[in-house]
Amino acid sequence: MFHRGGQRDDRRRRVLTEDVVGRSASGCDSLADQQKCEGASYAPEAALDQHVRLSDLVPRRLWGIALMATLGAGVIAGVLALYHHLQPWQAATGSLSQVFDLSAGGSLASWIASVMLLATSMASVMVLSMRRHKLSDYNGRYRVWAWTAAVTLLMSAAATAPFHLLAADALAELTGWDVPGGTTTFWLAPTALVLGMLAVRLLLDLRESRIASVTVVASILAYGGAIGMQLSDPASIALPRTVMILAGCKLAGHLMLLVSVMLFARHVLRDIQGLVKVREAKRKKEKQPKAKESPASAAKSTKTKKTKQGDRIDSPHDSAPAPRGISDLEPDKPTKRSKRSRAAIQEVEDEYDDEPRSGRRGGGSRKKKQRHQDFDDYDDFEPSGGSKMSKAQRKKLRKLKAQQRMANL
Repeated sequence: MFHRGGQRDDRRRRVLTEDVVGRSASGCDSLADQQKCEGASYAPEAALDQHVRLSDLVPRRLWGIALMATLGAGVIAGVLALYHHLQPWQAATGSLSQVFDLSAGGSLASWIASVMLLATSMASVMVLSMRRHKLSDYNGRYRVWAWTAAVTLLMSAAATAPFHLLAADALAELTGWDVPGGTTTFWLAPTALVLGMLAVRLLLDLRESRIASVTVVASILAYGGAIGMQLSDPASIALPRTVMILAGCKLAGHLMLLVSVMLFARHVLRDIQGLVKVREAKRKKEKQPKAKESPASAAKSTKTKKTKQGDRIDSPHDSAPAPRGISDLEPDKPTKRSKRSRAAIQEVEDEYDDEPRSGRRGGGSRKKKQRHQDFDDYDDFEPSGGSKMSKAQRKKLRKLKAQQRMANL
């Protein structure tokens, strides 16, 4: 027997030496690295880069989170079933009623609630460690996860050690107020206010993941049912059925909150890896100004739109009126200078036309008369040949002079 043990020891020693030699040859090139490898107490697999990270605890598949939710629902159903079946023996054994009593502070149900809330706090820390590196979060909305981790940690402690009840009793004695609901209102009102504000902030941050938003809404509804039962008649709260409903709503709210945080952690991790499709922003349609239609064109458009099959047909477009005194080479939106030049040219043309236009009043203004006098000086101009200028030549000369004047403006 001793001989066999010695052979086994020799074989084990040879295997260990071969492992050390292989590691030194592969990972220890320099002399310092060889000394570290030879004098190391742990294998290279125990290095820090080989440790499990927080993101490794996030389930990559939806079936993993679904399995967790199913197990949680089964545990809640088992606790409620134990309370229901062991209720007849509560009067006989006080220790048994303390363990399985759903309303007691040190019961199994309170421990399960504490574990769920503690897991929610840890999951919130994981989301915070990843969510705070988002580039588009300019307002720092990731801080809501720090508040979520702190609040769920306090709720976890209160589930096992109900310190909120002691604070409510002390506040009731200090103020001496007689409020509806008794001392329950003193701790339930501030708790509901803080949780309501936190729920609104969480919904604003969870809107990127629809399934996480749905589970948070389910958690809020479960907590709302528990609060409604808590504010009911004190005599009805002591009934076994009411106790089961109240404890079931609380545990279901804790479970849904944990599932929603884990779902959002998975969403953030997939977004970091680039596996989430980016939603395209909806572009707002620009309202185009409607052109004024004539009565005839409006009637035609209404006739064409009314068809048997309800098809929409565009109405024919009206032809644009020809511009008056505007060149095709000028821009569509005239400037102030071009407007002034057009007006001046139009005045000169209207002033020196031989035939007056219809609709124009007789008698010009003083300004037109002054311009007419200025251009009358050119009527006596005679060419070098000695003959007087004709009426057409004087008119042409006036127009040329007017154009030169407008060009100098």
